[in-house]
Amino acid sequence: MSDSPPTVPSPSANATAPDDGYPEQLHAGKVGYGPNYKKGAGLGDKITGFKEEVKGKVTHNPELAQKGHDRRTGELKRKEAEADDKQNPFAAAEDGENKEENKEENKEEDKVEEGKAEDKHESTGAV
Repeated sequence: MSDSPPTVPSPSANATAPDDGYPEQLHAGKVGYGPNYKKGAGLGDKITGFKEEVKGKVTHNPELAQKGHDRRTGELKRKEAEADDKQNPFAAAEDGENKEENKEENKEEDKVEEGKAEDKHESTGAV
């Protein structure tokens, strides 16, 4: 038996770290999915785009051929994403479209309430 006291590891030392330390991280976040995952055309989009492109060329429909080409290259998906980003979800409330609908609903509710009030007066005999 040894007369030396037992050694206690310091709290800052990591018990799972190798003796020679960890290697330098060179990827710096380059691995994994990230925010650009599934931005391009997938296999289904490529097949559908190719079918549309061929159908457009056979039927002499240049719009369909161009749409198929855009779908196959992922350009159509990018354009749709840009259109969704530009759309303001609060535009309908700001334009007053909902205000007109609310006014019509309030008028209908007032008519229903007036009808109920008239029924109460008739049932009580009050004029």
